[in-house]
Amino acid sequence: MMDIEQSWGRLVNTERLPEEFLSGNNWHKPSGLNPLARLKRGLRINMFWGIFIATLYILSIFYFPVLIFRVTMIAMLLFTAWALLSTYRMYLQLDPRICNDCSLVSEMQRHYAAIHSWMRMQEKVALFFYPIGAAGGFLLGGVMGSGKSIAEIMSRTPVQVAFVLAILLLTPAAYYLARWLNKKAFGKHLEALRSRIDALSAEG
Repeated sequence: MMDIEQSWGRLVNTERLPEEFLSGNNWHKPSGLNPLARLKRGLRINMFWGIFIATLYILSIFYFPVLIFRVTMIAMLLFTAWALLSTYRMYLQLDPRICNDCSLVSEMQRHYAAIHSWMRMQEKVALFFYPIGAAGGFLLGGVMGSGKSIAEIMSRTPVQVAFVLAILLLTPAAYYLARWLNKKAFGKHLEALRSRIDALSAEG
């Protein structure tokens, strides 16, 4: 533990980063400027929104009596449940405190890699489900707007073209929106963690 505290002390003296940002005391506090604590808070917010979205999916499944739409919403609900479970596991794994017998740099690098891996995995899996959600939303809008069955709606060539275009346009839009939201929620704190790792590695 003394080695860790001395490492932080040397970092503060170098003035490579702001003193209050690199404070060893802040590192061990679950609140304050600890980037791991901030990342963990971001995961809690992520889970809150996941639960909210899952609730909307459940309500829509019961409210709209369109079979194909219900199937797509069940698929999206399953994805959201997986994402919530994945986020919860990441939340449990992320510990702002460093054990006495652990290498500070290696622990920070492990957490940094774990968060990056979690983000990339969520984005890749979501890419498979976005077309399903886009298709379900398009079909529901067509049925509710026209009062016709899906078979009648999809029998028209312009609607078929619009259906394909909706999927082709909404899928990448949703993907890049999700990436932007992840960067907004976690990017700054990951950069702060990366700065601490680089500073400590340079000292070593």
